Amino acid sequence: KIEEIIDLDNLTDYLAAQLFFANTDWPHNNLKMYFCNQGDGSKWRFAFFDTDYGFGYLGEESVNTDMFKMLASRKDPFGKMYDALMKNNDFKKLLRSKMESFIEKYANEKSLSVAIGNLEDLLEPAMANHTLRWRNPSSMDDWHGEVEILRFFASNRADVISKQLKTYFNNGN
Repeated sequence: KIEEIIDLDNLTDYLAAQLFFANTDWPHNNLKMYFCNQGDGSKWRFAFFDTDYGFGYLGEESVNTDMFKMLASRKDPFGKMYDALMKNNDFKKLLRSKMESFIEKYANEKSLSVAIGNLEDLLEPAMANHTLRWRNPSSMDDWHGEVEILRFFASNRADVISKQLKTYFNNGN
């Protein structure tokens, strides 16, 4: 029934990214849906945005954030939908497959390290003036420390998520 109203391909892509990034300011905040009337019919889709509380925002320990557990404990409409979907083996297989594909294609250590390095090179020339004007981060050393947290998260999150997938998806069941 839910496939008739929600684009499950979009939902599983959306979940894969949110869960990987460990966006702790979601889904109680930063949750938006839109109605799409194209191709496969009229369905609701999720808009991915505002993940600034993810990817190591809370420090290196956030690499271990268990977003599956967090979602399962939510009693709001999104949490209830997630719980109901996780009782369906076809959905669980689809979500696991999407998460594994997301990591392999986009969120593997090499791809993320290259992206972080490119952004660091792009932003570094402006950061000295930024820190002087805004004092956040308070110094270039602090900024480089924040970049290192991004690198740590990028280097370790895939392994953490892989272990969590085994825990919550019972080897694909």
